[in-house]
Amino acid sequence: MIRRPTFPFLSGILLPMLLLLLAGGTVSAQRINDSSIKSAGNTAKGIRSEANKLPGVNDSIHWKHGGNLSLQFSQLALTHWSAGGERKIDFTAKASLYLTHRKNKITFENYGNFEFGEIKKGKGDFMKSTDRIEISSKVGYSINPRWNYSSGLIAKTQFAPGFKYSAKDTVRISQFAAPLTIFLSLGVDCKPFKNNSGSIVLSPAMGKATIVASDDFNIQKNAGLTKKITYIDADGNTKTETIGQRERFEFGGGMVISLNGYLWKANPEKLKNPDRNKRNAVTYKSSLELFSNYAEKAGNIDIDWQYEMGIKLGMYTTANFTYALKYDDDQSEGDRGPQVQLREYFSLGFSFTF
Repeated sequence: MIRRPTFPFLSGILLPMLLLLLAGGTVSAQRINDSSIKSAGNTAKGIRSEANKLPGVNDSIHWKHGGNLSLQFSQLALTHWSAGGERKIDFTAKASLYLTHRKNKITFENYGNFEFGEIKKGKGDFMKSTDRIEISSKVGYSINPRWNYSSGLIAKTQFAPGFKYSAKDTVRISQFAAPLTIFLSLGVDCKPFKNNSGSIVLSPAMGKATIVASDDFNIQKNAGLTKKITYIDADGNTKTETIGQRERFEFGGGMVISLNGYLWKANPEKLKNPDRNKRNAVTYKSSLELFSNYAEKAGNIDIDWQYEMGIKLGMYTTANFTYALKYDDDQSEGDRGPQVQLREYFSLGFSFTF
């Protein structure tokens, strides 16, 4: 019988060592593999997080809409009041609406601000105290998270006829689409704040059209649409006359600065009822529009500034302060030339945000 050779060293010592090394290698490989998978997962998560901050091809279509409706009302009634005075009643209704859309790198923003108010003093008729229609639309193409190429349109007019009152007579000086002011612009739009609570639009190319849909000379004059003509009459005399126009077109550059947000807001964590946070806030909204006509008096800049502050007194009650400043180099007040126009209004009323 042939005896098989035996290797006690291999079977007793070397073989267990080889098995142990193989087992250790497998565990180490598994650990390396798990670590690699975890590292790759973290890297992918980081890339997705950074990519989500930028508008790109993976952005989905997204619509946003909402607004605010408010009504302010006040009344003063006097009967046999020895200290004197005069009855008064007034109201103001406001609506601020927005509709925005985003897909990939393209944004589409639309805003509408509507305001109308009247006042009645004593036995007189109701007189208009405020009247505003302003619609704006803006299309942007994202360069980076803060800058967009943009093209915009702004249209402004009023709802009802406006009058200039004097002791002698009453003169109509405005009405719907008289005047109608339209701005068209090309430029860049900067959004410097993370929460998109403001924007700065720089437009080196901006067109301004002022249109009066009326042949009434007083309305045309109030809108600054007049010009002087010189002619020779039938007797051969040279005469100068001021006539009205129905439209004027200007080309220049401009800037629109829009800001909105909270001046103060309660911390919901410190409130027993977090819903009260809606009733503990002071909000603001500001819009400054500047325009310069390149062809005529480029240094004389047209200004339109609207500022509004709201103080929440309850779920549906607010105190509102509105301030408006305007300057248009083409609008003159008599022989005094262009003047700074101011309007300030404070009111208490109802407000509903959706």
